[in-house]
Amino acid sequence: MEKIQLASEELSRLQELNSKVADIVASLGQIEIQVSLLQENKKSLLASFSQIQQDQEKLAQELTQKYGDGTIDMTSGEFTKAG
Repeated sequence: MEKIQLASEELSRLQELNSKVADIVASLGQIEIQVSLLQENKKSLLASFSQIQQDQEKLAQELTQKYGDGTIDMTSGEFTKAG
């Protein structure tokens, strides 16, 4: 097999392009890890949100049983009966 030495400029260009490819691949890997972590965080937050909604509904039912229908001023805590 005949071996031919590339010109130093050609070798340099090839090495530079290979380095850029490696950098991009590494960056894509980091992005995929971040995406995975964000997806896990999203699932956790959605589960918490769902639980809070259930807690709100339960409390609303308890307050309705205790005070009847009406509205609550979230700042003062004052309850105003409906109608």
